[in-house]
Amino acid sequence: IVNDFIPYQKAINFCNDKRLVDKYKVTDKSKPGIYVMNPTEAGVLQKAEGGATNNWIKTKVDATGDKMVDQFTAEAAALVKANPLGSDPLEKTDCSAFAADFAKFAKGTALYKKKSRK
Repeated sequence: IVNDFIPYQKAINFCNDKRLVDKYKVTDKSKPGIYVMNPTEAGVLQKAEGGATNNWIKTKVDATGDKMVDQFTAEAAALVKANPLGSDPLEKTDCSAFAADFAKFAKGTALYKKKSRK
């Protein structure tokens, strides 16, 4: 499972997400779809948020939780810095390898919207 299924599942999940983002991605924020912020836009949003989420969470937890929020935030920032966009091997996945898998469940096929896929 660890060597076969989990890597397959990670790759196909990544490719499914990528497929949907590619299909619904928009460059005009006023249009319906998935708008993907560039790093500059994300930075502006992060700056505007200013830690409000962490502050809210801290009102709901005890002192231990408070420390955990700070620890999580610090670890997340370090991981983001150490792993910039495009650096994960998963992002280099050849998603065309999963075309047949996605086709099995496409609209008009026998497995479309089936709960039991036996």
